[in-house]
Amino acid sequence: MLSSTFVLASCGNENASTSEVQQSISLSQTSLTLEQYQSATLECKLNNISGAITWTSSDLEIATVNNGVVNAKNSGNCTITASIGSLKAECAITVVKLAQAPRLVMADTTISLDKDQTYSFDAYVLYKNEKIDSLLEFSLKEGEEDNIVSLSFANGKIIAKGLAYGETSYIVHTKALGINLSASLSVKVSNSSLSLSIDNIEMNEEGYRLNLAAYKVEDGYDTEFTPKVIFKENNQDATYPLTYTSSDENIAAWENGKIIAKKDGQATLKIECEEFAVKVEIHVQVYKGAYRVTLKNTKADGTDDVQMLAPGKMPANPVLEGRKFAGWYSLDGERVSEIIDDMTLVARWKTQIEGFVGDTIYTFDVDNNELYGTPEGVEKKWNARGMNEVKNDITQSWGYGAIYEDGSFVGLPNPNSFEGTVGVTFPAYDFSNSEPLTFSFGLSTGHDGNEAGKNSPFMVNGNSVGTDINTKMAYTAKIDGNNVSVYNKSEEKTYSFNLEDEVYHGQKGLNITCQNTQYRFFLCTPYKSLLVDYISKCESIEEEVPDSPINDADSIALVKEYQELRTLYTDTENSLYPMSEKMSNWIDALPKTVLRFEDNGRSLTTTGNLACSDSWINKAYTQNGLGRNVPFSLGEGYLIAGTDDLTKTYGSVTLPAFDFSAYKNVTFSFGQGGNGGGTKARYFLGSVDNATSYEDSLNLPNYLGEATSTNTIGWNLAEDIKATISNGKITFKGNESTIDKTLDLDNDIYTGQKGLTLTLSNVTWEFFVLSPFTASNI
Repeated sequence: MLSSTFVLASCGNENASTSEVQQSISLSQTSLTLEQYQSATLECKLNNISGAITWTSSDLEIATVNNGVVNAKNSGNCTITASIGSLKAECAITVVKLAQAPRLVMADTTISLDKDQTYSFDAYVLYKNEKIDSLLEFSLKEGEEDNIVSLSFANGKIIAKGLAYGETSYIVHTKALGINLSASLSVKVSNSSLSLSIDNIEMNEEGYRLNLAAYKVEDGYDTEFTPKVIFKENNQDATYPLTYTSSDENIAAWENGKIIAKKDGQATLKIECEEFAVKVEIHVQVYKGAYRVTLKNTKADGTDDVQMLAPGKMPANPVLEGRKFAGWYSLDGERVSEIIDDMTLVARWKTQIEGFVGDTIYTFDVDNNELYGTPEGVEKKWNARGMNEVKNDITQSWGYGAIYEDGSFVGLPNPNSFEGTVGVTFPAYDFSNSEPLTFSFGLSTGHDGNEAGKNSPFMVNGNSVGTDINTKMAYTAKIDGNNVSVYNKSEEKTYSFNLEDEVYHGQKGLNITCQNTQYRFFLCTPYKSLLVDYISKCESIEEEVPDSPINDADSIALVKEYQELRTLYTDTENSLYPMSEKMSNWIDALPKTVLRFEDNGRSLTTTGNLACSDSWINKAYTQNGLGRNVPFSLGEGYLIAGTDDLTKTYGSVTLPAFDFSAYKNVTFSFGQGGNGGGTKARYFLGSVDNATSYEDSLNLPNYLGEATSTNTIGWNLAEDIKATISNGKITFKGNESTIDKTLDLDNDIYTGQKGLTLTLSNVTWEFFVLSPFTASNI
């Protein structure tokens, strides 16, 4: 058993010599946390007393104790007591669940060996990437043949010895850290000098597979097949007798070396040399001679077509004027690639969707049928300037490739400083006969050309849904009947309205427009059903993530997915399936924005030539909007300060007081933006008020380092430095810059009694930018 020893000692007398010394008993620890099945030893100290020590546990289900050795059993709390007479000492024990379960690892789970041959392979128990000493034992599986092989375990290896020809299976099992572990081991003992194969059937990972038909039709499968058997001993033809058997002769049977199809179904046909346990298996699928296939959505008049098709075949692609065939699908929406039974197929098509800039209309293909907008039916295209290619003035350096997500279709960008309308009109879609659905839409990036960095207003069929305020794909629409709700992520607000009758009944298309955009793409995801099994998905996520929040990227991603799926729950579903305490704790622990500079810092205290003024803030948005290879987009909630001249002076800003101690960690980013190619901006934590000279300030303990701007006009370092505050310390880490420093944070600042101060120097005509605070408890 794996154990951790916290204190190794024995009980003993402290050599008390007089009765004047007070008698006492104490333990080396008053509290202790253990994982399940972990052990620790408590030291007992006696003062002026002797005698036998009695050890007890308040809950033997949680932890036991024997001569001071504590063994953790199950999660929970208990008290370990050491006593002599009326004197006693206690240790509070907390037992937590195993952070991860041990697992049984075997180098092989299927082995083949000759009679009298010995074969060994590694096998061990692994816990937290360390091997645990465990004794492995073996049990014959029920119904399996005994005396085929002998198995033993020694020195971390399983040793197998072939006893007789045949096949069998065992369960390998052990107990580690109180958990029963097991794995299956399959053993085949055969004559390796013999080989048996089929020469005229292609073999794949699943073995030999053969398709036949119960009766022959044109272009269909054959009704019989003669395998070409190759049986060798040391590369010479073998003469040992072979037996031919079928798992179900009513489906497929052997007749004079041929496989004969009887009726549709599956059977396994075997050729075997029983004397030496050598065999091959052929997995046979027998189909009907032909299947009745009903084809829907293939004719302009809406009527169905019926065809008789051979197994594995597909109908010819249909043709409809003005549409492009997109594929065959089942009634459940699954793509179909071969016919394996009587079935109904639904044809999907692509149609034209209109995107417009001003008075010019462009078109491109999207899916248009009762399963409109599924990823399989949507073409991804570069629709720059209304064409399916990237023009020379829009290159990959703009980073636009990332915005084309699977299944999304893309609208059209506007000319620079365009003041008209941009948008799309979707193909007519009958929402009255549709299940509830959802889709997201918006612009490719945030926008900075309007007042306070806000985007132009969006309209859905003439109904306002607010502005997106620098948020990509800012809107999520849900349509249930003729009721529409559009959630604006930027505003954290929901807009509700009813579809007009013509749109609701599919007589004209849904229309989305916005105004006054600059160099932006309109995006819209496919329609997705709201009747997906999001409840089961949430339940599976809850089972998969740990019981308590931990800093694990995969778990955090799952919880974020869970959080998004919960938004699909109706009020009734929320009452039937309330969020568990476990998931509520996870969501509470996720990183979240806890402090935004709603006025971009205008109200904050600044010193020197550093100012969060209207003129500087407006200038920052305008300059950042020029978009010269800028990977950074200013958003609402950022602090923005301008600097006139800090070449040999300092400028400081004091942030709002914030209780960092309320979270495990709080992060924010900051840096310089705008002009200043080659400038080396220097940063300090706190103010600079005790330096005898400017050069002397670089030796101050609160000097963080410098970050060099490489762009003549750019914002490449605007969020370069990441600050992380945790456990009373603040760590600064640069990305492009070399800043890497950890300092103790003043306790008044850490506990929110006063605000954090940052100081900037050695820049000319720059912007100082600081992001909102993000906090988490993991």
